[in-house]
Amino acid sequence: MDAKDMLRELYYSKWDQLSSAMRPIVEGNNYSIKPTNPLLLWPCLEDDEYDKADIRVMILGQETNNWYGTFNPNADKNEEIERIFEFYNEFFNVDQSYRSHFWNGFNLFRRMLDKKFPYKNIRYAWNNVVKIGKASQKGFPPDYIYNIEQTYFRVLDNEINILKPHIILFLTGPNYDNCIKDKLGEIHFKQISPFTSREIAELDINGVNFAFRTYHPNYLYRQGKGVISQFFQTIIDKIVL
Repeated sequence: MDAKDMLRELYYSKWDQLSSAMRPIVEGNNYSIKPTNPLLLWPCLEDDEYDKADIRVMILGQETNNWYGTFNPNADKNEEIERIFEFYNEFFNVDQSYRSHFWNGFNLFRRMLDKKFPYKNIRYAWNNVVKIGKASQKGFPPDYIYNIEQTYFRVLDNEINILKPHIILFLTGPNYDNCIKDKLGEIHFKQISPFTSREIAELDINGVNFAFRTYHPNYLYRQGKGVISQFFQTIIDKIVL
């Protein structure tokens, strides 16, 4: 069973309970903010392409903004999961034309890492710490959505175990450190000199060679020309594979 099959199995196992818990929020008039669909990972176009890579990298942002519309708790599970898979596939594996500070930063890190390891086959997976955001809106979801995700769709640790990344980069900023702990347990954020632990931190994650957390690219790009490259180079210099 390859990574795609294991991810499908993981999401299928969570879907019924997630749908039941989300139904009152989606259908109720007392909730002005509705949940978007969960971010379901579908790494690479070809079977085994990600699994067989020399270096596997997972880069995480904060949360999705209106990912494929409002969550539908009454949809056919098989059809809905496959549709969301295909949406991720088209967005990340096929199109790759979306431009924002986050994606500019993602692609900059990818170019810099590829340059360091020119003879390695490197494959990337995009993920978010918060898997279910706000439909038609940006920003962190309200507690009534986040708590349901935590109870019924806490899958980040499973995704890491399935995808087995050698490198994880959280482009989330220090304000999401508690969310990372919510998903992965008691994680320690160690300073990398000459930066503070708020600026760049190294994390110990079981089974992962190197894991780091730094600011969201939206913040880094606002600090001036070359700042984001300096931050990324400090991280890449720590990676020895």
